[in-house]
Amino acid sequence: MKFGNKALLAISFALMLAVSEGSFAQLPGGLPKLGGGGASGGSESDVTASQDQIVKAYIAANTEILRGQSKLEEALGDKKDATDLENKAAAYSSGATTKDLQGQDTVINDAQATIDQLLKNKAQLDDRARATYVEGLVHLGVGLEATVLLRDKAVQFGQSAQALIRSASIIDKGRLTTKLTAGTYVAQKLPGHMKSTYDTLNRAIAFAQNNNISVPSDPTKAVNDFLKAGSAG
Repeated sequence: MKFGNKALLAISFALMLAVSEGSFAQLPGGLPKLGGGGASGGSESDVTASQDQIVKAYIAANTEILRGQSKLEEALGDKKDATDLENKAAAYSSGATTKDLQGQDTVINDAQATIDQLLKNKAQLDDRARATYVEGLVHLGVGLEATVLLRDKAVQFGQSAQALIRSASIIDKGRLTTKLTAGTYVAQKLPGHMKSTYDTLNRAIAFAQNNNISVPSDPTKAVNDFLKAGSAG
């Protein structure tokens, strides 16, 4: 079955999986590299740099998730909402504040509810819609894989931030807590966010299998990697 951007998306996904341990490859969609760093301690500049990295990675992963949701909605017949999702994905892709993170997550959660309802409607997909649906699966796979790869870095940041705040003077504790709000949001939200993304992708794959839509290996691998990460931690 042929469709528009499958080759490019598959290459993007493969590039991300080829990263060295503890870092992201630079994907066409902008998933950033993550540098090294210990699980605890670190100077204020180190912890701040770590925050910048995990926030950018979280935003980039969510951008892929939104693009995937947009493609699924388009394939399932809700083209108006699909276009709105694509626009929101682009708008949030350059965000970096806690407000941006919260807004992006809210849009993703709302889209997930819409997709769940569309899947229950059991729409009949023509060849073009099937191709679009598969594109959505690939984007969601990229997003899920990115969140799985981010998990350890988010945990390390959370530990480092807590250690830095605990060791700070009374005057600096409030300032640091405020300064590190965005990274703390990611560290706290990521486990649940990974699970909800997995649930969305898993249900979307099940729908594809039940409707004789070929599922690429990459989204299936992302699901399996999530399950492995869960059993490991």
